[in-house]
Amino acid sequence: MEHKINFIKDKSDYIKEITKDNIFNITGEKGSGKTTFGKSVNEKKSIIIHLDWVFDGKGEFEGENDSIKVRDLLLKKYKTLDIDRYFEEKYYDEIIKYIKKSNKTGYIEGNAIAEIKDLSKIKGTVIVKRTPILKCFIRVVKRDYKNPYFRKGLNRWGLIKRYIHVVKRRKKIFKTYKNIEDFILKLENYNK
Repeated sequence: MEHKINFIKDKSDYIKEITKDNIFNITGEKGSGKTTFGKSVNEKKSIIIHLDWVFDGKGEFEGENDSIKVRDLLLKKYKTLDIDRYFEEKYYDEIIKYIKKSNKTGYIEGNAIAEIKDLSKIKGTVIVKRTPILKCFIRVVKRDYKNPYFRKGLNRWGLIKRYIHVVKRRKKIFKTYKNIEDFILKLENYNK
């Protein structure tokens, strides 16, 4: 089954259970709604790991204690977190161990999940957010543009130049979006 790039039409999330583990892997393009999905989860009964925070140190809201603990655990074990090349499966394995120790439902949220090469490593259920690419692009540009650190100390012309810079920086979404669709194809063809 071939997938076409979804530019403007909302599609239902793609969901596939890989194992019976009580873990949900939420992936999708930047701006697809992964973090919003994570915010709807009952934090007292769950562990939520935001991969952007773990690997980039960028937290968007309070209550990210588990993401901080996982970041510290990985840094202690591996000394550095090199996610620029690809999301190494050894990091995923450590996150799974951390979640399983808690006996809570685990939510791992991040587009890096789609970079896992060996699907047999994935535990639990995969949820792929299939938000249209234009909506993703607009969301990330608006998010960057509203960031107080981004806006601080800039005059009107500076904001316009910075906005153009953000648009240019985020246009790579149009190239990477295909990776999400390719990941869905891999999941469809995967048999346990």
